[in-house]
Amino acid sequence: MKPVDVLYFIEHVARELDVALIVKALVEAKSPHKVVIKHIYGDAKEAMKTFRPKVVVVPFFYSRDDLGMKEFIRIWPSALFFNLAWEQIFYPLQQKLKKPKDSFTKNHIFHHAWAPFYKKYLLENGVGEDKIFLNGNPIYELYQNPYKLFFTNRQILSRKYHLDKKKKWIFIPENYRWAFETDKRLQRVSGDGISTTSLFSLRDFSQRSLRLLLEWLERLSYEEDIEVILRPRPATAKTLLLHFYNKNSGKSSTRIHIIKKESVREWVLASDIVLSSFSTTLIEGAVANKPIYIFEPIRFPKIVSNSWYRYVEKIKSYRSLQKMCRGEGSVSGKKLKMWAYTTMFQTHDPIEKLTNFIQNLLDNPRVDNVSFPKKADALYTYVQNRFLPKTYFNPDTHDSDLFSDSEIDAKLNRWKSILLPN
Repeated sequence: MKPVDVLYFIEHVARELDVALIVKALVEAKSPHKVVIKHIYGDAKEAMKTFRPKVVVVPFFYSRDDLGMKEFIRIWPSALFFNLAWEQIFYPLQQKLKKPKDSFTKNHIFHHAWAPFYKKYLLENGVGEDKIFLNGNPIYELYQNPYKLFFTNRQILSRKYHLDKKKKWIFIPENYRWAFETDKRLQRVSGDGISTTSLFSLRDFSQRSLRLLLEWLERLSYEEDIEVILRPRPATAKTLLLHFYNKNSGKSSTRIHIIKKESVREWVLASDIVLSSFSTTLIEGAVANKPIYIFEPIRFPKIVSNSWYRYVEKIKSYRSLQKMCRGEGSVSGKKLKMWAYTTMFQTHDPIEKLTNFIQNLLDNPRVDNVSFPKKADALYTYVQNRFLPKTYFNPDTHDSDLFSDSEIDAKLNRWKSILLPN
């Protein structure tokens, strides 16, 4: 197995890859350490066969029994694991689903916290304070110079996706996850204070809301001079949303574009308005100084409520959607931006601080006793025989998330040209 300093796992490319590439560029520019970026599912088997890392960076870590994690901690028992926790702004249902679930997660994993509210959540769920790295949100920093210079501009996007750059662009990051869940999946998620009835009601709410959104967008696209970019959430396959759209729409508008390519940064920066149900991309829109709106024609169930919604103007009727499109009424976003800055900009540059923390793990290693035998050959044989035949990658939930080494190199060179011009 090949020694490597940092093995950095990605789950969703659009959400995570840019920060990973910046960290790689900065770590390797400042030190002799090397960072290897791989997909947590698509590259899991290759990584376990090939690398022996000192630090393993993962996009989530709720339990040692999460898919892949059990194998990783067995085959790399001396590695330090750092959970970037890419989801931290929870509504009540998520607070129950995504809490640290076992003693290993609480005592042996380092956790990234964007803000004091998430640190408090980790502490309340048994994570030791010495295992929490309090930082800001790296994603919001990407909207600042020099980082935002990296992203594809409106002119290029218009040519690539056949959009009229002279029209008003409405970007809609879809966030109706529960609309696509099966009965079996909802029953499996229930428990620990989450009733099956509440989950089925949430699915009904999500489906009815999504139907209304599509119906009103179709009507709006014929009445107003607009382009609508509807983006499936990272874990929703584009084919699922297309199927729902075709099944529930009377006619298909040429001005509604279902696009999952590019990151949300490109679309937020290039668009004129950001509209969603309760996607945290609305916060990114506010940080980028865009008009933002919450689509709420049907009242949100309590299990998906969140305090930050109160800072955003609501679209509750077709008339209010028209007014939004025409720029009538108040410009929504300033209050949410202030909230984001006061709660999740704990440092001048969270990306730089994240880079420094990873370097510190390498330079000042703290090895936990994880009670696994440390003979690499025996561990590899065990994992190879028991786990490697497993299937990790699911194209239904990660349909835009695979990448090649050459793609990594090309993007890394672009980032270096912006951040390390000399």
